[in-house]
Amino acid sequence: MASPSRDAARVNTPLVSVVLPVFNAERYIVDAVDSAAGQTYQNLEILVADDGSTDATRERALACDCRGKQLRWLEAPGHAGRPSVPRNRAIAAARGEFVAFLDADDTWTPGKIADQVSAMTRHPDVLLVYSVIRAFGDDARFAGPGYGLKPWPTRAAVEADVLEEANTIPTSSVMVRRDVVEQLGGFDEDPQLNAVEDYDLWLRISRLGPIAFIPRIHGFYRVHAAGISRDPAVQLRRAEYLRQKRQLKRFTFREFKRRSPLQSIARNSLDVAMTLWLVACERLDRRFGRPVPVHHSSRTGSTS
Repeated sequence: MASPSRDAARVNTPLVSVVLPVFNAERYIVDAVDSAAGQTYQNLEILVADDGSTDATRERALACDCRGKQLRWLEAPGHAGRPSVPRNRAIAAARGEFVAFLDADDTWTPGKIADQVSAMTRHPDVLLVYSVIRAFGDDARFAGPGYGLKPWPTRAAVEADVLEEANTIPTSSVMVRRDVVEQLGGFDEDPQLNAVEDYDLWLRISRLGPIAFIPRIHGFYRVHAAGISRDPAVQLRRAEYLRQKRQLKRFTFREFKRRSPLQSIARNSLDVAMTLWLVACERLDRRFGRPVPVHHSSRTGSTS
């Protein structure tokens, strides 16, 4: 049973709804739910939105120790085959002021939600905030393109026109205001946008108002053969479809450029240094009680 002080804290802090879409994720779901339940921020609900799983995903999710946080399993009427559908179902069921997205094969660091709620409450005009996540897993090889930080902090977009050049926003790092997502109708469920529907939503939000970036590592993105975005040719085709559908004039396709193994090693060496730098800065910020660093749109100023 929660203590009276913890109950009082929940009343005075906004509810966050964690949206976690799943399909046959029995291998990873426990790690994902544990990372959401293990947040230092207490006032959150975890919405696990199924997409017609046929394995033990449901049993393993419901067996997790949620440490006083509520978990709701949202049954699917069938298998849609694209994450936009279960995400939208979870958004419709969400009760929180904020919505945070977590893919079933990804995880969060414990302070992720607390940092982002702090940023959103300090900047009430900001509609979306995101952070850095770091790749891990069997296919996150040091000499490969899938290794390291996403995004590179100095290239993180906070302006709508810069974001249109390339997607710098990892889905599992995002927190948004629920009313904004509902206003936009959620994720576009167009099958041709599968695996780029997240970028499409971020673009539409950025055109409504300011977005922000926190230069901290708030999670880990699992790189594996079964990942939805593992086929570059399919990704390129869908990105082209999105460019035409939303009439993106600045899109550069730069994320599809291939690097040689030597280029990857050089880039990933810098990545290790940047990772150490970000970790050190966060430790110093927390030690001295400094506020969460927030970079945001020039419509409200550049940094704070």
